[in-house]
Amino acid sequence: MAIVFVAHHPELTAESAMEVFRRHFGDRYDVYKPWLFGRLFANFVVKKSAWIGVGVQLKQWGEETAFGLGGMVPSPILDLLFMGPIADTFLGRRWKAMEEEVSSFIENAEEFK
Repeated sequence: MAIVFVAHHPELTAESAMEVFRRHFGDRYDVYKPWLFGRLFANFVVKKSAWIGVGVQLKQWGEETAFGLGGMVPSPILDLLFMGPIADTFLGRRWKAMEEEVSSFIENAEEFK
C-alpha cells in the first residue's frame, strides 16, 4: 500500500475526494464506492478493468491529510476466486502501474494542494 500526503484539508471528505477523482478519471475509469467487504479497506475504487483497480482511502491524522492506495481486483467474484498470492503474482505489476498513475494525479491535483 502506498501513502500519498497532500496539503492539510480537514474539510475534505471521502465523498468530495471521490468526486475530484471522478472528474479526472471518469472518461477512462469507473470511480465508485466498493462492495461491502471492500469498504473495510477503501473509501472508493478507481477501476480500470475487472482485474485492475486501486482502492483509495482518505486518511486524516491531526494536521495531516493523505491518501492510502492499494492495488486490487475490483470484481468481488474474481477477488474471491483469485485473491492473495495468486493475484499478486499475476497482477502485481499492473496494480503498481495503476497505483503510480493515481499517485501522480493526487500529487498534481490543484484540489489537494
